[in-house]
Order: sequence, then structure tokens, then C-alpha cells
Amino acid sequence: MRDYISRRQKVQQKKNVRSTLFFIILTISTFFILIFFGIPLVVKYVGFLTNLKKSNDQIDQEDTTPPPPPTFEYFPESTKESDIEIKGFTEPGSIVVLYINNEANELVTDNEGGFSYKLTLTGNEYVVEAIAKDKSGNESKRVVGGKIVIDKEPPELTINKPADKEQFFGSTNKQIRIEGTTEAESKVNINGRNVIVDSSGAFTHSITLNEGENAFSITSEDQAGNKNEKIITVSFSF
Repeated sequence: MRDYISRRQKVQQKKNVRSTLFFIILTISTFFILIFFGIPLVVKYVGFLTNLKKSNDQIDQEDTTPPPPPTFEYFPESTKESDIEIKGFTEPGSIVVLYINNEANELVTDNEGGFSYKLTLTGNEYVVEAIAKDKSGNESKRVVGGKIVIDKEPPELTINKPADKEQFFGSTNKQIRIEGTTEAESKVNINGRNVIVDSSGAFTHSITLNEGENAFSITSEDQAGNKNEKIITVSFSF
């Protein structure tokens, strides 16, 4: 029985030695494979990534499509203010060249393609234009945003009928018409009521008089926001 156990132990020892040698040889082989094949493979992979980046850069450089031209948000054609903010949008990440009377101002758009510029108004008239440029140097066509006219003068306002201090008598004269002229495209208001102004600046408004004195405040406001006011008083009695 002892001989059988001893013989069995020797066989197991030989298996253990063989397994140990096998793992040692495998480890050494793996190390040499990594040295001779792994590093060159890593180098090739790095080279591949570098070439890919160069290829992408080359594609970007070959971009010949211009960005869309800038689109302007509304700004008044006429103003009495001392400064105004010009806003618009185009392709995100592009550069907007804003021309104010042909003087260039470069603006960088935000993540949504928006841009803004505060213009200080010291002259009498400004023409606003713009182009967009992308990273490849492509330029959009030049677009005109509009013209800004500086107007700080109140509109002319003339009341043709009735005359100030005019008197009206009798039931047939209880309703009168207020007629006048002002600057074309202005807004006319009579005692809080808007009145239609035609293309020539003429306006008319019918109103019923109360007995006694009747006061009328007539205002005209132009596109720049300047105002002119005339006050007339008429009297009525039966």
C-alpha cells in the first residue's frame, strides 16, 4: 500500500513540475511576443490615428461652402436715440463682419449663431451691411440690413379746422370735423383716440361737441418717436 501511495505522489510531483515549466515558458513567450510584435502594433495604431487626424484637417481645409448670409432682427429706420443695438444670427461659430457706413467690425457668433453690436449714433444717417465668414475662410454674400436715420425734430403739425377759440351755435353745428396735416407716416391722436393719417399726412376726425367749452389735445408722433402737440378750445351752445 505504501508503495502505491509513494508512486502516486511521484506522478503528481512530476505533473506539478511540468505545469510550472509550462507557465514559465508561456510567460517568457508572451513577454517576447509583446516586445517584438506588440510595440510595433501600438506604433502602427498611433500612426493610423495621426494620419486620420491629418485627413480630417485636410477635409476641413477643402471646405468651400460659404455660410448663410447674416439675418438681421428688426431695428428702426428712424430714431431719436443716441445709441441702438443691432442684432442678428447666422451659422454658429462663424465670424460676422458688420459694416457701418462701410466701416468693418468683426463679431464672433455665440453657440446659437447670434450676434449683437451696440452702435453709438453721432452722425445723421447709417447704412448697415454684413457678411459671414467660416473657419475655412469662406464668405457669404454681403447683405444690407437697412438704413438708420437720426431724427430728433418733432413732426410738423397744422390744424386747419376748427380755429382755436371758434364758437359754434345750434344743433346743426353740434358735430364738427377736426382737420389737419402732419408728417407722412406719423401717428395722430386726438383726446386719446387714434386717427387715420393718409399717405400725404392729412387727417380728419368727426366729434360731437358738448355744450360749453370743448378742449382738444392733438398729438403727432413720427417714426423716430418725436412728438408735437397742439391744443385747441372751441365752444358750443344751442
